[in-house]
Amino acid sequence: MLLVHLSDLHCGPKFKEETFLEAIDEINALNPDVVIVTGDLTEDGLIGEFKEAKRYLALIKCKHLIVGSGNHDARTTGYLLFPKFFGNPSSVTKIDEVAIIMLNSSRPDRDDGEIGYNQGLWMKNQLENCKDAFKIIALHHHLIPVPDTGMERNIVSDAGDLLWTLTRYG
Repeated sequence: MLLVHLSDLHCGPKFKEETFLEAIDEINALNPDVVIVTGDLTEDGLIGEFKEAKRYLALIKCKHLIVGSGNHDARTTGYLLFPKFFGNPSSVTKIDEVAIIMLNSSRPDRDDGEIGYNQGLWMKNQLENCKDAFKIIALHHHLIPVPDTGMERNIVSDAGDLLWTLTRYG
């Protein structure tokens, strides 16, 4: 299975169309089975930005496009708009012996991330249902600091609980 991961398109005033179209050409040349987009499709969570993101992502040619939400997508009323354009920001996609679980770590009008108790229970249930599959968990925010980036602030607040669950369920 060939999987491509994208994040942080930031459609809106700072969007780099030429760069993204070049990336789409490269992705399509790979002919991936799955493309996972882990959020920040928009800059400010505005309807025009979601329309733009939807239009660009439609150019990606793959059998499975899995899209999650990031903190920029949850700005203003983006947390209400996201499902209208891309469906539930938490999802499970099963492909052969692989289960891809997308978690929603974004929260309305907050830059920090969180999985939360209820979504954590939902994730455990999904992991139980997929115990024989190879499992991939995707989310926007970091679980551990990325060295030499200064990105420690982007860690989900309940990263310890999430890491414990992921370890427990393999």
